[in-house]
Amino acid sequence: MTGYNIINPSDKIENIIEQICASEKIIAAAMHGAIMADICRVPWIRLKLTTFPYESILTSETKWTDWLHSMNIYNHCPIAINNFSFERNIFEDKIMYLELLTKLKNQKKNIFYLSDTNILEMKLCLLNDQVNQLRKKYG
Repeated sequence: MTGYNIINPSDKIENIIEQICASEKIIAAAMHGAIMADICRVPWIRLKLTTFPYESILTSETKWTDWLHSMNIYNHCPIAINNFSFERNIFEDKIMYLELLTKLKNQKKNIFYLSDTNILEMKLCLLNDQVNQLRKKYG
């Protein structure tokens, strides 16, 4: 009804990747979603939940900052919303969903991110080199 497709994170990984790659833009609460979107060259924005039950805010921020800076993304502004319940999926809570849609609609500029293609290619080459070294050592 809203034009947004919700990707179920508990779906098969192949289905998740296929849906991410087929998307125009991604709103990602998990860093893995943003990373996959970036690899697939799909613009993304971080959905920052104000309370998160599984890890400390400091740990989460450190991980996000580390990855963002490794991709030369420095002025990142996530969309922050209040998540009042940990029992339900965020998109099952109408209040949070409406807050998210309102914040997206009220943005004055393009808030979606995509790393520079050259940076991504360099990182993929480095990763490929590491995989080859592991294969030589243990293969």
